[in-house]
Amino acid sequence: MNYCVCCGNNESLTLHHVVPNMYRKYMPEVIKSHASHDILLMCIKCHSTYETFAMEFKKQISQKFNFPLDGQAQIRLDYNAKVRKAASALLREFNNMKDIVMKGIDENEESKAIELPEYQKNPEFIEHGKFVIDSLMKEYYYIKILSETDKQEIFINEIDNNIDNNIDNNPIF
Repeated sequence: MNYCVCCGNNESLTLHHVVPNMYRKYMPEVIKSHASHDILLMCIKCHSTYETFAMEFKKQISQKFNFPLDGQAQIRLDYNAKVRKAASALLREFNNMKDIVMKGIDENEESKAIELPEYQKNPEFIEHGKFVIDSLMKEYYYIKILSETDKQEIFINEIDNNIDNNIDNNPIF
């Protein structure tokens, strides 16, 4: 029998991906290949509660990397935004106005209009998840590239520099 990993409930279970797709899709294949280890069963109540905390954590990541959650370099499509708002208003009032104003207009047309995108990604657009994963991978590979010998040389150079500075600045020597 399946149970929620948080509360033990066995009803209304959903699949929860521990690593959000906004980050996962930009991870190296070697990490993504273990995706089955990243799925947990949660009841709807626990999943909803978790998502509230997850959004706060994503905001913290956004602040840490100084990169917006909705990506960077989008172009606002003002006309589409106006059409969406108008279509939304029409759909809200559709039943009230149907007999008076909407004669001959197919309801599906308003449904399509409300789905128009308000933003368009320009060529410089960067997804938040891609930026964060790229930044982390650069740091990881930089650290991985340094061999133990390189680390020892850096450590020795730092010690030598500190000793030289102490000798120059200390009258005892």
